[in-house]
Amino acid sequence: MLQVVISEVVVDEVKILASLLTDVTRYLHQKRLKQWLEPWDENQLVNEIKNHQVFIIRMKNEIRATFSLSREGFPWESHPGISVNDVPYFYRFAVDTDLIGTGIGSKILPEIEHFIKNKLGIEQIRLDCWAGNNKLKDFYLNNGYSCLGDIPEKDYKISLFVKKI
Repeated sequence: MLQVVISEVVVDEVKILASLLTDVTRYLHQKRLKQWLEPWDENQLVNEIKNHQVFIIRMKNEIRATFSLSREGFPWESHPGISVNDVPYFYRFAVDTDLIGTGIGSKILPEIEHFIKNKLGIEQIRLDCWAGNNKLKDFYLNNGYSCLGDIPEKDYKISLFVKKI
């Protein structure tokens, strides 16, 4: 069984978090996936940390992944028939670049869901991703998320997912 420790990020760890996110963003850009921008705004990250929205995953005492969770989140009211705006919003899930492609994401995700359900008392989460990232869409589908459809966002589309955990 995978040994992970999930905890909230503390402000003193913001530089480590920003570095992890920057590395992942550069990796995505090399793959021609422009869904995240850099540099990461440390002030924004600090605000989210202070709002208890940012979490880290340690493996063997090293920070190896991160995710964020907001009870407010990005509104989906622009998509008819979707009424999950009150469902917590899971976002910015990222694993260290040297772990990408190893299957670790599918091993960590159930641990995250267990943490969210048992430690935070949340039974359903929603997320979105760039609709052009088929690999990421397949990742969420293969991990039990239901795709509710795509909605336009500026000059691209985003795919909407939800899962009862």
